Amino acid sequence: MSMKHLMLVFAIAAFHASCAPKVKSKIVQTAEPLGESGTVVTLYPSESSPPNAILLGTFRVGEQGATVGCTYEVVMKLALQDARLHGANILHIQKIKEPNGGSTCFTFKGSYFKVPDIYSYQDSIVALEDSITATKFKGDKGYALLHVYRPSLGYGWALNYKLHQNDSVLCKIRNGFYETFRIDNPQCYNFWAKTESLEELNLCIEGGQEYYLKCGVSLGAFIGRPRIFLVEKSLGRSEFQEK
Repeated sequence: MSMKHLMLVFAIAAFHASCAPKVKSKIVQTAEPLGESGTVVTLYPSESSPPNAILLGTFRVGEQGATVGCTYEVVMKLALQDARLHGANILHIQKIKEPNGGSTCFTFKGSYFKVPDIYSYQDSIVALEDSITATKFKGDKGYALLHVYRPSLGYGWALNYKLHQNDSVLCKIRNGFYETFRIDNPQCYNFWAKTESLEELNLCIEGGQEYYLKCGVSLGAFIGRPRIFLVEKSLGRSEFQEK
């Protein structure tokens, strides 16, 4: 490799390293770090932290100038890592900024909390989710519910695309689309869409469960790219009800 090519490689690597998503946190009370596998419960904008939770600080993670590579999954991973670093066992995401015409990144803002018994609190959250699911399915595990939605956003509003389930078209995704599909054959599926690029998600569906598949449009070179990702039930449920 020539010196010119080697310098170009280093320049590209340095650009991507400097433009990676970052976490900015403001800690008001210190706590012992949890470790890489420490239990952290994630709460979303429609939820409230428990009354006995101790505020450790606030955070912002995601866009930082000309940032690249900050998908929903990446930003979530960074937020969880930073929460564990500061000893927080509750990550309360209070605001989610989605990609738009001027950005390709998700940005989360919220607070870190700590409760004395995270396992009891986690059990209460799971019990609540289970009760909501039980009310919908009444013990029937022969099918699942797939909620597909695309909130009305300004960027890419005119770009529609087809969402495929394996080799079949499930629906046409347009701005302000909300629809629930009954999946009578629960198994692993490949959901995908294509405009100038291909976006896909492999999802193993279990009977007696519900899933929230959120769609949108990401910045593209010419016409925009489809965005498809799975969100947690509590977040998906609240956003689906806001339609």
